Amino acid sequence: MSSEAPSAEEKREAHVRGVKVTAFSCILGIAAGVLSWALTQGMVVGAADAFPDRTGLAVLVGAVAVQKPFLPYLGKHEMSKKDWAYVGFMTFDLWFVTWTVLLTAGV
Repeated sequence: MSSEAPSAEEKREAHVRGVKVTAFSCILGIAAGVLSWALTQGMVVGAADAFPDRTGLAVLVGAVAVQKPFLPYLGKHEMSKKDWAYVGFMTFDLWFVTWTVLLTAGV
């Protein structure tokens, strides 16, 4: 059972694909953090009334869910549970940091 090692080009393609997916997740996490801040701080009239205590969480869940149709365009056609955990964590992490910074900055 000898399996061939991936070529240098295949390794490079996999790396570039991983960077694209990570960057996309991070950008959506930052956008979700800004949107959560805007919705919960009254920047958008009536937005906090729709989900009084869960507005930020709803934005986060939406940011993770919206990635599914776009990932094939980034070259990631098959996603394992591990891949989804990574995408979800990266989006959560940047969402949390962005929202926290904006809430504590007194902007």
